Amino acid sequence: MDLSKLKEDISKMVVLPLRLFNLEYLNENGTNYLRVTIDSDTDIDIDDIEALSNVINEYLDRTDPIDEEYVLEVTSRGIEREFSFDEAKDYLKEYILVKTYDQVQYGYLVKVDKSSISIKNNKNKIINIDANDIVLLRTAVKF
Repeated sequence: MDLSKLKEDISKMVVLPLRLFNLEYLNENGTNYLRVTIDSDTDIDIDDIEALSNVINEYLDRTDPIDEEYVLEVTSRGIEREFSFDEAKDYLKEYILVKTYDQVQYGYLVKVDKSSISIKNNKNKIINIDANDIVLLRTAVKF
């Protein structure tokens, strides 16, 4: 199986506002999965997942690119999604979680530069965090 060709073909099936985030073929607990992860700047609902799943299933049935048994899994990145420091500017003004080696902070991302980020926490205090100390960045849901 040519995974890069499969990824290229499937990416053409994903129509705006959706976009292909990742495609992977893996084995978990003895079951093979073709996992298609999509993303969007707008909300993704179950109808979007179902429609895309049907289109991809039809393509896979027609072309049969995988010799062994597998499960197709079409999913979104989810509401709380990890992102890298390099992607942080895309999340300005978003409510995020920042995990460092010794703390976890929640707040709105207000600034990103070459070596740090700044968040405004729930007490309206600006907290500067060095990029080298960051273990995890992800969007968060504020309750």
